[in-house]
Amino acid sequence: LLVEDNVSFALDIEMILDELGYGVAGIVDNGKEALQIIKESKPDLIISDLSLKGEMTGIDLINAVKGLSIAVIFITQYRDDHFYEQAKKLKPVAYLVKPFDKLTLRSCIDTAFSGMLINSENAEETTLSESFSFEDFFYVKHNGILTKIRVCDISSVQSDGNYCDIILKESKKYAIKISLVNLIKLLPSPQFIRIHQRHAVQSQLIEKIDAVDNRVFISNQYLPIGKTYRSLIMKQIRKL
Repeated sequence: LLVEDNVSFALDIEMILDELGYGVAGIVDNGKEALQIIKESKPDLIISDLSLKGEMTGIDLINAVKGLSIAVIFITQYRDDHFYEQAKKLKPVAYLVKPFDKLTLRSCIDTAFSGMLINSENAEETTLSESFSFEDFFYVKHNGILTKIRVCDISSVQSDGNYCDIILKESKKYAIKISLVNLIKLLPSPQFIRIHQRHAVQSQLIEKIDAVDNRVFISNQYLPIGKTYRSLIMKQIRKL
């Protein structure tokens, strides 16, 4: 989402974003319209000027949505330390003073998305801070293309040594280089539960539990329940 009251500058940034392959959820010049788009579209990144039309400033806007965990890049023509100190409290990815070039903006956008990115296939395992978690979504890089994975769409994850397969509800599968232990730490708990040494599933998508053969039915397939995990699973489900 681009929030900028200078039409000419907004068009320049839109062109840069288009060249870089990013979709734009909207371009608005005031906080009120920005809040509406944020509510409807839930953008991954907000690029906002500090000075906007209307009563809200860029800082007011980001203050209003700071609980949504959306990455922010502030842009401004002000070189005053006062504005920088105000903006810094909101922990933006970057604070850019106009004019800036495409490479600078690209670098800041890459930084914004790097925390949400897991490289697939032959890439090295991504190192993430312990405080980071995939509450809503993350990105998988495959053949140079970033694909957004919504956590709610994940059916299960399966370990294959140092790799994991992320399996979506529609049976799409993405291989990433990360251990199952580390991936589970990043996924929201107790939404995801481990059922086997090699498997973890999204608990609300479990359709059947076969206590005789020790397996669960999820997304049209049966997955095994490890003996170590059986009692934990039974404690977490509701039974009548």
